[in-house]
Amino acid sequence: MPSWPLDLLFAGVLLVAELFTQTFYFLAVAIAFALLALADALIRPGRIFSAVLFVVFAACLLAGAHVLRKKLRNESSRQTTALDSGGVVTVIAHQDDRLRVRYRGTLWTGRLAELGPLPSVGTLLTIVGREGNLLVLAPLPPEGTAPPSSAPSSPTPAS
Repeated sequence: MPSWPLDLLFAGVLLVAELFTQTFYFLAVAIAFALLALADALIRPGRIFSAVLFVVFAACLLAGAHVLRKKLRNESSRQTTALDSGGVVTVIAHQDDRLRVRYRGTLWTGRLAELGPLPSVGTLLTIVGREGNLLVLAPLPPEGTAPPSSAPSSPTPAS
C-alpha cells in the first residue's frame, strides 16, 4: 500500500492544529508531509529515503517558520510599543513586584523600568515599552518637560 494517503492525512491533521495555534510550526510540518506525499506518489522512494526526505523538508521549513515568526513578532511588537509609548496609566494595586494599572479602560499588569520602590495606589505613570502584555512603566516626567517617547512639539505662533 502506498504511504502518500497517510502522509496527506497527517498533513491535514496538522493544518487543523495550525488553525488553533497560529504558530507556523504545524504549518511547516504539514507542508513537509504534503511534499513527502508528493514524492511518495511520484517516485515511490523506500522507507529510509522517505524518512530522510521528511527530515530535510521539515528542517528547512521549520527554520523558515522560525524566521518568519520572529520577523512578524518583532514588527508587530514595535508597532504596538510605538502606539502605547507615552501613554499614562493609573496604579490600581500591587501584586508582588508587579503593578496592576488601568490603561485604556482595562486592567493591565506592569513593571517598573528601573528598580525602586513600588509607587502607591493612584500614582500616574507613563508607558516606556511593552514585553508581550506586560507594560514597562516609568514615573511621569516633571511638569514642563516632554515624555521620553514623544517628539518635541513646535511652538505655536502668538496671535
